[in-house]
Amino acid sequence: AYHLYLFHCTAPHPSKSHMCKVVIVKHKYKNAAMTPLNWYDRVCLKETSSSSSSKPQMMKLENIVNVNRNTNDFRQKYHEFKAIGKGHSGVVFAGIRLSDSKFVAIKHIPIDNVQYMLVKRDGCYCKEISEVVLMAQAAGQFRNGSWANRGVIGLLDVYELQDEVLIIMERPLKAMNLNDFYEMSEGQIPEYAAKTIFQQLVTAALLTHRNGIFHRDLKPDNILVSMPYTKLTLRAKFHSDWTKPQGEVRKSRF
Repeated sequence: AYHLYLFHCTAPHPSKSHMCKVVIVKHKYKNAAMTPLNWYDRVCLKETSSSSSSKPQMMKLENIVNVNRNTNDFRQKYHEFKAIGKGHSGVVFAGIRLSDSKFVAIKHIPIDNVQYMLVKRDGCYCKEISEVVLMAQAAGQFRNGSWANRGVIGLLDVYELQDEVLIIMERPLKAMNLNDFYEMSEGQIPEYAAKTIFQQLVTAALLTHRNGIFHRDLKPDNILVSMPYTKLTLRAKFHSDWTKPQGEVRKSRF
């Protein structure tokens, strides 16, 4: 049996009863307040009857991810090791959670590379970290009625510090990307393994799409295989758009 993990995926889909528009907010204002810890402190603006028609309709969320700002809390909770990956937005380090020795991946994103989106909850608009929203919604965590998707790597913690954002994720053991697995198999992946891989890949992609996610970068480098378990999960970083009710995708990429 083979355990798959997908890396680069995309964005939440509104319910058919709501049109949607996303506002991407680059963190270019050095003195701007960062995302507050609690939801009611995060509100950007409240919707009123007199002005609601002029405001864009955002993705409506029923749940949120708490954002921590305490550097000491991170240091007391996690220990980092060597870098295990690098992308255009940040670097990923191997690490462990000290309380239970759980293996984790810690993604460091410089604050200038962090992107935000506005989401809507309880009639209020709020700025949230795009990658966190997309990862959590891919797993079906944000909207009531979403499909639980075991194909998404677990999001454990989020830290928004002065100079960077840290995204803490589960880290599978004894894993390799599909390219490395192909080379290990000397260019001949057994048929039973290929069937298992594609079955999990299709299942995860379908569940992700049902949650409004459309993966735009499926390739061997973005598929992580581990043995001997059978499970597929998705991991950021996310390249995505909010899809419209008719399935049309707005083409801006972030």
